Amino acid sequence: RLSATSASPSLSPLVGDGVHVCHAHGGVLAYLRWAEVADSRTPQQDGPDLALVVLNFTNSSFPMYELGVPPSSQWRLALSTVNGSVLSAGDVADIKLNVTPGKAAHGFACTLPVALPSYCASIFLRTG
Repeated sequence: RLSATSASPSLSPLVGDGVHVCHAHGGVLAYLRWAEVADSRTPQQDGPDLALVVLNFTNSSFPMYELGVPPSSQWRLALSTVNGSVLSAGDVADIKLNVTPGKAAHGFACTLPVALPSYCASIFLRTG
């Protein structure tokens, strides 16, 4: 199960109902996923844990594709498909990407530069 590390127990952002398509252009689709807390009266200081799902449906690879993300400092690659194989937790645990603050894109105040191989799917979890 993919879940972001946090101080309080929470649902994985991939099991919740929250979905926001933030980018759909030229064969690349990106959307945010999140799970709301079970009790809406429970305060969440940083908001819900977020997952960014990025799909490249083209035969083009992009060494640096910039996607708009909510204010944050870092995202961790949790899962990626490359050349038909799946890289998951053990393979990609140390891949962390830093956000570029103040560079707005896709309706968000920050951008996240990601590498997108052709015909791939990647899932990033917000860590900071």
